[in-house]
Amino acid sequence: MEGPFLPVRAMPNAGLVTGHIHALAAHPRRAQDLILRLHVERAEDLPDLPNFVASEVGKEVEVVLRRGGRAGLRAGDRVQLTVRFEGDEFGGGFFANAWECRVLGPEGESSACAGM
Repeated sequence: MEGPFLPVRAMPNAGLVTGHIHALAAHPRRAQDLILRLHVERAEDLPDLPNFVASEVGKEVEVVLRRGGRAGLRAGDRVQLTVRFEGDEFGGGFFANAWECRVLGPEGESSACAGM
């Protein structure tokens, strides 16, 4: 007997991503969130977690930045975020938390995203 197929959620995963914000917009349903169009420069592995964003190095991806509405980010900012893939075999997307966001300066200095 075959039952309905249930989606299998993605396993816990994360990568430490460094990249440039090409564009950002308010999330259409969650006012506290932002949608970033991010060019991924690097995606470093984190201990004991698969890195699902590593295959996106050199590409532009969409990342939902949770609680990023007051982060003070702008297009052109270079940032470092812990990015996770959430979803299942039918689809999903990349997500990050604003409190894990760092804005990187031209000399390598970094600061927490504003408002965090």
